[in-house]
Amino acid sequence: MAEIEGVGPEAEVVENEYGGKQSRTIAALHLLDPEVILALGKVLQKGEKYGRDNWRRISCEEHLNHALNHIFAALAGDTQDEHLEHALCRIHFAVAKKNDGSLQKAIKNRE
Repeated sequence: MAEIEGVGPEAEVVENEYGGKQSRTIAALHLLDPEVILALGKVLQKGEKYGRDNWRRISCEEHLNHALNHIFAALAGDTQDEHLEHALCRIHFAVAKKNDGSLQKAIKNRE
């Protein structure tokens, strides 16, 4: 079972200017741009052709390479795909894989 530090019953309690008390938040999620999050979700939906959670079977390094391919294609002016959205999605995957240790494993395997 996973636990996210700062969101459980032991989270710090803060009080606002009106005297309202609540747990301190760990992230400013209200600042995320809704259109960007929707774009990410749309790319994820298109990726269902590979099977749900298939991305978890791909290394962090491979996700980063694909992200860079999309970034450079966007910089070159290629318009046949939503390159920035796909790069964002691959970076999302890479961060998730980094957090499970796959990036460190890939680096050690190359040494």
